[in-house]
Amino acid sequence: MDRITKEKLGRYGLSIRANRKHQLHISNNAYRWTQKEFCKDICSQNALINMEKGLAGRFHDNYILLAEKLGFKITHNPEIDQQIPPLTKRLYHALEFYDLDEIKSITQQLSDCLTNVKDYLWYGDLYRVVKAVEKHYLNKENLSRDDRHFFIDMLEEFSDEWDEIIKLLVFYSAFLDFDSEEYRDLFYDLNIASSKADFNKLCTLLYYLAEDYNSKLYALFQELESEWVEKKNIMRLIDLYNQELIHKSYFDVYELRQIEEKIKKMIQEYSIPKQKLAEVYFSLGAAYLKIKEYSKVIEMMQRCIENDLKMKKHGFVYLAYAQHMLGQNIVIPYYTEEEQNMLLPIYAKIYTYYSKLGHISAEQSENFLMDEILPLIYPDDELIVEMFQEELTILIEQTNHYKTLKIYIKKTKKV
Repeated sequence: MDRITKEKLGRYGLSIRANRKHQLHISNNAYRWTQKEFCKDICSQNALINMEKGLAGRFHDNYILLAEKLGFKITHNPEIDQQIPPLTKRLYHALEFYDLDEIKSITQQLSDCLTNVKDYLWYGDLYRVVKAVEKHYLNKENLSRDDRHFFIDMLEEFSDEWDEIIKLLVFYSAFLDFDSEEYRDLFYDLNIASSKADFNKLCTLLYYLAEDYNSKLYALFQELESEWVEKKNIMRLIDLYNQELIHKSYFDVYELRQIEEKIKKMIQEYSIPKQKLAEVYFSLGAAYLKIKEYSKVIEMMQRCIENDLKMKKHGFVYLAYAQHMLGQNIVIPYYTEEEQNMLLPIYAKIYTYYSKLGHISAEQSENFLMDEILPLIYPDDELIVEMFQEELTILIEQTNHYKTLKIYIKKTKKV
C-alpha cells in the first residue's frame, strides 16, 4: 500500500463509494451501508466522506478494512495499470467506429488482463464494465436497472473514455427498457447532448427522435453526416441513415429515397458486417411499409432475414404482412419452438398468427388476434397498431364482428 500514489488512492475511494452505494441500493439491511454505520470502528464519517470524494486518506489501512467490508481485497499492480490505458484507447476507437471484431478482441484482452484481480477493489469495477461492454455489443444484453445505478456511481473512477462508455451503457439500456421512462432524466443527468463520443451522439439522436424534437433532429442529422463523412466512419453513417429513415419516412418520401441511395452506395463500396446489414434492410423495409410500398417491403425484409444470423430483428412480421396485403401466400422462415421462445412475446404470438392464417377460420384468427396479440401491443408502436387494425378489418369482412374493431381501436388509442 505504501507504493500506491495519491491519485490511485483517490480512485480506490471512488470505488468504495460506488460499491457501498450499490449495497445500500440492493440490500435488505440498508442501514448497514449508510456512511455512518459502514465506517464504524474503522474511521470517522468525515474521513469516509473525503475518501468517497476521491481525496487520498492518510491511513492506508482504512482502505483495506473498508474494502474487506465490501468483500474486496486491495492490490497495487503497476504491470496491469500500464496495460489498461492503451487497451482503453483501442476499445474506445473500436466503439466509435463500431468495429465488432476489434471490440471482441479488446474486451477479451482486457478480461484476460483483469480476471486475476477481479476480486480486488477498483479492478473489479473495471472488469464489470468491460464484461458489460462485451455483453452489450456481442450479445445485445443490456444493464438491469440496479446495474444502471451502480454504473452511474462508477463515473470518474477510471478515465474520461470509460466515463463516456459508461454513459452509453446506462442511457442505452434505459432507452430500451420499455417499462421505464428513466431515459428521459438520464439524458440530462448524464449530459449526453454534450458528449464528444460518436456513440453518445447517436444516443442524442435517439432521444430527439423519441421526443419528436424535429428542429434539433434536422440540425443534428446535418452535423453528424458532415462529421462522419469526413472521418469515413461508415458504421456510424449507416446508423445515422437508419435513424433518418425512421424519421423522414413519416414526412418526406423524396428524402427517404435519397437516403436509400446513400445506403446502397455504401453497401456497394464497403464491407458491412451481416448484422449491420440486417439493421439497414430492416429500417429500409419499415420505411417502405409506412408508405405502403409492399413489394419493396418484401424485398428488404427478405434481405434482412438473410443477414440476421442472430435473429435480433423481427423482419418476418413485416414480410408476412406485406405478402398478405398483396394477396400473396405467406412465406416466412421456419422457427423451431426454441427459436420462437427467443423472440419477444408479441413477435412470438405474431409468428403463430401468420403461420396459422389461412389454415384456420377467420373467426379463430380474429379471436387469436384479440386475445393473444392485442394485450401485448404498445399504443406507441404505430406500425404494429396500424398493421393489426388492417388485419382485423380484413377478418371482420368475413366474420361481420364490427364491434370487435371498435374494441381494438379503443384499446390501442394513445392515452
